[in-house]
Amino acid sequence: MYKALTICFCIFLSCNRKQDVTGVLNLTEIDPISDTLLITKLIPLASTQSNLLGSYLNVKYNNDCIWILGKDNSDAIHGFNWKGESIGYVAERGEAPGQLFNLLDFSLEGDEIIALSNLGDEIKISNYSSDNSLLAQTQYPFNCFTFWKNEEGGYLLYSGYNKVAGEYRLLSIDSSGTVLNKHLKNNFNENMIPLSEPSFFKGDGEILFRESFKPAVYTMTADGPDLKYELNFGELRVPDSYWEMDAISGFEMIDQNGFANIEFVAENSHYAIFDVFIQKEGEIWKEIVILYKDSKKVRKIKVATEINGHLLTPIGLENDTILFISYAPYLVQNRRNLNLSQEALTIIDTINEEDNPAIIYAQIPSL
Repeated sequence: MYKALTICFCIFLSCNRKQDVTGVLNLTEIDPISDTLLITKLIPLASTQSNLLGSYLNVKYNNDCIWILGKDNSDAIHGFNWKGESIGYVAERGEAPGQLFNLLDFSLEGDEIIALSNLGDEIKISNYSSDNSLLAQTQYPFNCFTFWKNEEGGYLLYSGYNKVAGEYRLLSIDSSGTVLNKHLKNNFNENMIPLSEPSFFKGDGEILFRESFKPAVYTMTADGPDLKYELNFGELRVPDSYWEMDAISGFEMIDQNGFANIEFVAENSHYAIFDVFIQKEGEIWKEIVILYKDSKKVRKIKVATEINGHLLTPIGLENDTILFISYAPYLVQNRRNLNLSQEALTIIDTINEEDNPAIIYAQIPSL
């Protein structure tokens, strides 16, 4: 059903980054990983009438909990412990006291869950405890859909391709709302439809940043985004003409030509992963690129729904393991093709197709 496609990537490792790895790594081909990834651990998330999750999920976690916002049904941010047990929800959508209108994004800071809601020309940032108690709430006169805590105690705010939001699409503010820096001037067609995708990710002791349809990943510095990785998508790169077209004709053009988009990035001291979404003429697939930083080698995992759909949504890196949130139907349908540890094998048969997703740990193969 889905076409396999080889993408040529060039990854430029910036010379002024914090890591020791420097220089340019030029690639004409990325070899796919042929072996089925070993699932070392599987954690089904408990299903209740009040926490059924959709298929497009924003997942963040810490040592204690996993918190999930359903982008296609953002009724609240749902919490689970690492046994998969439900611990309730925070930031419920609504108009009652303590509830939020238009819940868009969230982050974790210690024991607190910080939620972002958009009120048109203003945003509201609300701090909750894990028992859904509203601890603090601040309104700022900006328009954005995603955010991240900055080193000044304030926030990085990103509004995407939306001229209505202001002259710049990336702002850094302090806790009082004073603008510290402005970056990325809005010099594209004002008729473009804003895209609300996560843009900030956890790196190796730093904040990583990407924009929709742009083949680059940046590290956030005090002076703004600094290029860290650039991916050459070849014929799947969105052409420059797209940024001057109206929304409908522009999307029809890139869908016909095909396009690639970085949807998720994660990094630790040994690996970096890039979750690349690909669409062409209505067909969709993914390629998850793994950079082995110690050897500077690169491999990729080709992901098609009917073959290994349980690998569609990476959510993090832990040592030499990639964490995914895997939808129950893919785990059930592909049960016989999964490479499971003995521990995971004892759990897989407890999962039904109508259940909530599971968190899986997939081992990165050694080279």
